[in-house]
Amino acid sequence: MKKRAQIAGQMFVYVLGFIIFALVLLYGYNAIKNLGDKAEQTSFIQFKTEITQTVKTLSTDYGTVRRKDFALSGRYIRVCFVDSERIGNGITLANYPLIEDSVTSGVDVNLFLVSGKGIEDSFNAGKLDINRDDLITDNHFTCVPVINGKLKVKFTGLGNRVRVESDV
Repeated sequence: MKKRAQIAGQMFVYVLGFIIFALVLLYGYNAIKNLGDKAEQTSFIQFKTEITQTVKTLSTDYGTVRRKDFALSGRYIRVCFVDSERIGNGITLANYPLIEDSVTSGVDVNLFLVSGKGIEDSFNAGKLDINRDDLITDNHFTCVPVINGKLKVKFTGLGNRVRVESDV
């Protein structure tokens, strides 16, 4: 009878140990996942701050040219810029219906981060002018590819706005 109680007690210890191990493993997984999400949010905020500050600074410096590399999350494949003051309401952006809808509805957004799933983030980067000799350009709209997590952009100050071009 004593051995049977020891076996039952031992079984209880093993089950309890397994449950504790599983909970620690689950907690660790969630902590690592949240850390990755926080790093991605930080990267986005840093990108947004850096590009907005660059546009603000260069928009008053006529003729100043600055080439910048921005680090972005690997999930983004391109960044699209819109000259929302000049693009007009009659645009058709067949590949980017959300950008088209944003522009035609008058939302104050002119930079869109595109992933394989579509547009994931957007914000107003300041007064932009789009160079029509760029990679994918249509009606004051352009997309610049993100290569190996880097966005390479050339900014030119125009006195009251900044011209944006791909620097690939």
